[in-house]
Amino acid sequence: MCSNKTGTREELNNYLGDYVTDHHHEEPFWRKYIFSVDHKVIGIQYTVTALAFLLLGFCLMLIMRWNLANPGEIVPIVGKLLSEDGVALIHTIGSINPPRDPQPWINKYIFPGGYTPSLSEVAQPIEKSGLVLSDIEVLRKHYAHTLRHWKARFLSK
Repeated sequence: MCSNKTGTREELNNYLGDYVTDHHHEEPFWRKYIFSVDHKVIGIQYTVTALAFLLLGFCLMLIMRWNLANPGEIVPIVGKLLSEDGVALIHTIGSINPPRDPQPWINKYIFPGGYTPSLSEVAQPIEKSGLVLSDIEVLRKHYAHTLRHWKARFLSK
């Protein structure tokens, strides 16, 4: 036999314990904003991501323009931001060949109007600026795969 027993809110809370609360439980940040399926939150994610990439692009543009205006010099901000024992990672696309004019195919299809400096052209300004060049890694073999795919896509069109 079932009975419909009614009681006060306090009795119900005592009976159910932690399952009933008077306040809304907030989701953790990572669940609410990173893994959300809510269209409003996804819109916020896209906006924040777009602004972050806009800022990154602006900074990279400033560095490239500075390098064009001052060839052969390292960007001065790198040395100013580092402490005496600081470390910076400077990533660039360069050439393992001696200084030369850009290859026509790369200049036309990959970096129009760009220039890939040789290792000597990158190392000298770093040394002249007072920074210590402690490690160089050439990713030539890895980058060859990328170029092969670019060429295949280009030829398929």
